[in-house]
Parts: sequence; structure tokens; C-alpha cells
Amino acid sequence: MTDNALFCSELIYKSYLCSKNKKGLTFKLEPKAGRLLLSPNSIVKKFDAEYGSENAEFDFVLFYDSSEKEKKDIRKSAIDLKTTWKLSKWMIIKRRIIFKREAKHSIVKLNLVISKLKIILNIVF
Repeated sequence: MTDNALFCSELIYKSYLCSKNKKGLTFKLEPKAGRLLLSPNSIVKKFDAEYGSENAEFDFVLFYDSSEKEKKDIRKSAIDLKTTWKLSKWMIIKRRIIFKREAKHSIVKLNLVISKLKIILNIVF
């Protein structure tokens, strides 16, 4: 409830608050973990809703999405960015699971997936 520590999206929110000297941006805060936060998905959702309209507060500059399979970043369009916030967390997690080595037995492969999933879930949530 203080500014002693901020999430990355909170820094964005506070940087663009309205003041006497600047117009600022309007963001809708959502309850998360017992406090009101601005999630990165909320920022993209706002971009999606306003894109191409006269009232749009964002301009599209660039968007890079990663291809874990190809191990590289790929430059994408505004349309691609607009769809990212609609992906479910499960879909994102499934994209991140990579088998770096082939397991001889399916149970070993399953344990590998579960351990990677635990790590990813801890990062996401």
C-alpha cells in the first residue's frame, strides 16, 4: 500500500498519472492480491479497445513476440499485439514448456513437465 516497492506496471501507472502540468493517461485498476493494480494485460487491453479511434491514448510503435521453439524474437504487427491479452494463462504456459532433452520413459518426461510448470506458475502468479 506504499510506493516503497512497485510492480513494473505500477511504475507505468504512476508515471502517467494526471497532474496540473500534464494530461496523463487513464487506466482501470483491477483488484489483485488484495490491492488495486494495473496489469500488463490491462494496458494491452486498453490499447486493443482504443486502437484506431480518435480517443486512442496509445500509438503503436513496435511489438516483438518470442518463439521459444525457434529461440528468437519475431517482430509482429499491432493486430498480433491486440490478440495477446486474450490468450489464457494456460495457453501461455503451454507455449513456454520446452523439452530440452528427450526422456527415455514417459514418467520421466511427465516429471520434467511438472517441474517446469511449477517454476512457470510461481513466476506467473
